[in-house]
Parts: sequence; structure tokens; C-alpha cells
Amino acid sequence: MAEKQDTYARTSVLDSLTGDVWTYQRGAGVPSELPVARHDSPTAAQFDAMPTGTASLRALLLKQANEQQAQVIAEQQKARQARGKNAVIRQPHLTDDDFVFEQATTLLWNPLVGPELRSALYKVLAATPGVRVDSHARDDLGRPAVEISRTATATGIEDQTFENPKTGDVLEMAFVDKDGTKGTDLYLSVTSRSAVPPNPYRR
Repeated sequence: MAEKQDTYARTSVLDSLTGDVWTYQRGAGVPSELPVARHDSPTAAQFDAMPTGTASLRALLLKQANEQQAQVIAEQQKARQARGKNAVIRQPHLTDDDFVFEQATTLLWNPLVGPELRSALYKVLAATPGVRVDSHARDDLGRPAVEISRTATATGIEDQTFENPKTGDVLEMAFVDKDGTKGTDLYLSVTSRSAVPPNPYRR
């Protein structure tokens, strides 16, 4: 199996009140600090306001995914038009289940998601066709994990999320292409502070 992994360390800092995200990195050929992504994440209050009923939460996730895809397409079209190229953008035809799985697992990564919403996201995933759960898995570091995975109907890419069985925190997110190429993001720790910490990789 071919495997591709990022070879640099990354630390992300999320502001629970504003949704601003700071990203620090260490590795060959990458900047040590990226520009602050303003309002890149929902705030803790916005997460708390999300519905926790399975049907209503699924509907919200689908709405968010469609809005985000439309925004991405619009930005790509604008960029192509600026270069004088054909503005027609063709995206893989994702199914509603593809969208919901992708959106739900992306939210599970976010440490601002509270216990009630996290539980509701699990219920949405459990009700999504094609989802597989392995409660005896291990992540790439050998840590015990619950693996939640699904192969996207449109692309054939398998998305894997590894959760801490005790806390529900995300340990790893991986993407396996049809040819076996694997991309992996490993998460080592989540901490909370009252102020933005300094770049840990700045020399």
C-alpha cells in the first residue's frame, strides 16, 4: 500500500469566542506561522446552538455542506475568470450521505464541540448508510481507538476517523484513495488557555 504522510508538526489555536484560528508549523519548506484565519471556526456559542435531534442536525449539516461547496465553486470560478480561463467548474457529484459524513466528522475534530452535540453527531453518523465502526481499532501511533469510516460514493475515497474511546476526542483522521495512497493527520493533545499561546516553533 502506498502511503503519504505530512512530515511537519502543526499546532492550531482556536478562539472559542470569535472562531479565529492561529496555525503554527515546523517542517521543511513550510512557513512557521500562517495568517490568522478570522472566524474560520464556529464559536462555542454557535456549536451550543446547533440542534441535537438526529433529523434536524442532519438537515443542518447538509445545508452547511451545500453552502460551503457553493462558496468554493464561486471562488474557483472567480479565480479562473481573473486568469481569463473558462469559468465552468466541475465537482464530483457527492451524495447527501457523502456530504453529511464529511461534515459530521469534520465537526467531531473541533475541540469546541460540547458533549451533547458530539453525542448527536455520533447518532447522525450511525444513521448514515455505508458507515462502518470498529470499536477495537488502533491509530497509527498504536493508541486504542474507535474507528468510524466510510467510502464516498462519488470519489471512492475512504475517510477514516479514529476517536479516543474514553473521551471521544479525535486521535487521527485519514484519507485512503482508491490506489491505496493514504494521507494522515495525527492529533496529540488538546489544551485550554485564557490567552493565545506564542508560536512554539519559532526559533
